[in-house]
Parts: sequence; structure tokens; C-alpha cells
Amino acid sequence: MNAEKKYQDLIIRSLTGELTGEENRTLQEWLDAAEENRKKYEETVFLWETSQVYQKANDREKERDWHIISERLQVHAEKRYYPPTGKKHPGKIREFLKIAAIFIAAFTLAWFVYRYQPGHSGKKQIPSYCQVITTKGQKARVILPDNTVVWLNAESRLEYPVSFNNHNRQVMLSGEAYFQVTKTADRNPFLVKTSDLNIRVTGTRFNVKAYPEEDIVETTLIDGSVTLLRKTGNTYQAIKLKPDQKATLIKKGANIRIDDVRADRPTLPLMSISTRKTTVSKEKIIISPDVNIKSHTAWKNEELVFESESFEDIAYQLERWFDVHIVFKDASLKKYCYTGKFIHKESLEQILNVIQMTTPFQYK
Repeated sequence: MNAEKKYQDLIIRSLTGELTGEENRTLQEWLDAAEENRKKYEETVFLWETSQVYQKANDREKERDWHIISERLQVHAEKRYYPPTGKKHPGKIREFLKIAAIFIAAFTLAWFVYRYQPGHSGKKQIPSYCQVITTKGQKARVILPDNTVVWLNAESRLEYPVSFNNHNRQVMLSGEAYFQVTKTADRNPFLVKTSDLNIRVTGTRFNVKAYPEEDIVETTLIDGSVTLLRKTGNTYQAIKLKPDQKATLIKKGANIRIDDVRADRPTLPLMSISTRKTTVSKEKIIISPDVNIKSHTAWKNEELVFESESFEDIAYQLERWFDVHIVFKDASLKKYCYTGKFIHKESLEQILNVIQMTTPFQYK
């Protein structure tokens, strides 16, 4: 295996989460060695994100097609372009050729993906997408084209194609959802894309909490296995979870502390951050083992569970649960903590009345 093919394979394996620790160090050293290597890496990532061809093609097809793509990139990068005036502009030429080469490769690889799909008629087919949106106070249950079942929490959005092909089962999530993914005979991957990371699975059950306005993204694995794919600079970090584990991504600039992440309950953003003196300077991922699965997925069963949570955090959940806005006239009440379990059949007034039994407050 020549050096170029070796690093191409390492890049692809980094995107699928299959690199060993030693291979990851080898790839990182190669990236740091030359700017040209980083450019090749970025182009490969661009091609990968444009297509899922590497997940279905056999080794002979992959080697042949990648050779074709590489040759086209090289040919077009060596060409020279002269504008109509006859004057040369090397900087603009290089930028033009770089963009042209990337798009040529992208279209070429897209054609390979289309060619690999069984039963294609030769006509261009544009996938159609469905969108399911829930508002505050609403939940939804969705069955995807491959029979995967998704429970969608309040104030969430799920986008998915009308039909899945044999190479790609991909959905986009904003908010919170519980997935029960159907395992296919040939173990085609299922990909959940959020604004901050991607989650790659085959057949498993897991919960994803990814509200864009919140400081965290949490993935809790019930059974099976998932791989989190997160871009860090010019490389992709792959993190595999085991059952009963939770991965919490703390976003850059977040006002969440590491000790705010707990195994017994979901991490909730505080409504008031005025007391925080510092913010997170860069993204962090925390793995919590042996999490309380019931507390993380109770919402799916129409249950509201509190485990020693502050009144402030409880109010945040009640706002989303009942589509209301809660204002504390007395800030000292925010610090009171409660443990309890409620079902959605109970009204907001009933829940507040129960809390009121142990805390002297009035509400209207």
C-alpha cells in the first residue's frame, strides 16, 4: 500500500470511528507535517459528507473509484486558466482550480453512489423530505421508512427522507428524541445529525437531547452501540458508547460546569446564569457510566421525574411540558430542591400544589 492510499484509508476510517489509538496518532502526525496534507484531508471529508459510497461498495470498487477521483483532482489541479484579458492572476487561478476540482470530484462521487443503488432507471431522482415539528406541550411518535420508531419530545423538529436507500439512512434532529432503530440484514448504518455532532448506529435504542438554544447535547444509550462523530479542528473525533452510558457535549461558551453533569438525571441548563463567572473556553465531552436510564427517558412514557433538582430546573421543564412561562418573584425559591414523579395526566396546578406542600410559596 503506497503512502497516499494509506492515509486515504486512515481518513476514511477516522470518519467511520474505526481508528485505533495508534492509527489516530499516525493520522494526526501526518496532518501536522504539511499544509498540503490538511488540504487533502479537508477535500476527503467534503467528499465523504457528500456521499456514503464507502459504506456499500466492495474493496475493489472503492479502490477503483477512489483512483478515478484522485486522478481527476490531480488533472484539474494542474490545468492553467487564463482570463479573457490575457492577464494572469495566479492567486485567483489557484482558488478557481481548487473549487473546480472539489466540485468535479463531488459530482463524480455522487454519480458513483447513484450507480451503486439497485434498480436505478438512469433518471435523476431528487429525494423528498418529511418534517415533523412539535411545539411546547406536544409530543409525537413517528415511524420512519425503515420501520425505525422515533418519539419526539416537545419543541423539537425531525427531518427525514420519504424513502431510505440501501446506502444511507440519515435524519436531522433539533430538540429531543428517543430512537428505536431497526437493524437491517446488511447492517446499514443509521445516522442522526444534530447541529453539534453526528450519531452513527446500526440497530439500537438511545435518547438524544440536542436543543440548539441549550448549552449541552446529551446522548444516552439504552442498548446496542453508537458512535459519536464530532469535528475537532481538522480531524474527526469518534467516541463509542456502551449501554447505560451517557455522552454530554458541553458547547463552547457554555455556562455549565463539569459537576453539573450527573448520571442520575439529564443535564439541565440553568435559567439564571448571572452567578457564573466563567464560561467554557472550548467544547468538552464527558462520558457518564451507569446512568439512570429511567430518568433520562421518562418523558417518552409521559412521566416527569425529578431527582433532587432545583425549583429553577423544575420550572424550566414545566415550561416546555405545559407551554407556559414561569417567573420567580422571590429568587430564593429557585434553590429549593425536590424529588418526585408525575404523569402527564396531572395538571400544572396539581404539580405546583404538591410542591407547595413542602415549600411556603404562592402562585398565580
